Amino acid sequence: MSKPNGIQADHQHHHNARPPKALLMGCGLLVVFAVLATGFVALTGIGSSRDLGGAATASVSLTFADREDGAVIASHAGTGDVLQIWEPGTGGFVRTALRALAYDRRAVGIGSTPPFLLSRTDRGRLLLEDPSTGKRLALEAFGRANMGEFEALLSTQGGSL
Repeated sequence: MSKPNGIQADHQHHHNARPPKALLMGCGLLVVFAVLATGFVALTGIGSSRDLGGAATASVSLTFADREDGAVIASHAGTGDVLQIWEPGTGGFVRTALRALAYDRRAVGIGSTPPFLLSRTDRGRLLLEDPSTGKRLALEAFGRANMGEFEALLSTQGGSL
């Protein structure tokens, strides 16, 4: 077959081309694996992301403020009582956790006034929540020592509900 510019077309056009058998088998195995994995997670709960918080057994509303010298002050939101002061160079994890939550507040235009909620659950979790944004940090995920800095705030108040 000759084209007008003299170039020969030496390829054939196949309308009934079939994908390779190995490709079809691989796709089928992928579908079977996805169905089995979904069923496994649904039956066992392993690998699922569900709310593992549990019911609060103790909680306290807290406000945090930065002092001019760089210290961070934790106060009881209801009474205004100072619970803890982290001097400059201390409370690294507390500062980091609060910065993460403050970032979310700034993104939606919320200031530092609304209190945070620190809770211990019936499943042993310690949660720092920002009710104004809905963000929550599961503090035990950051290790016992880091969790302890917040746990002391809850213990100071006797964990009222």
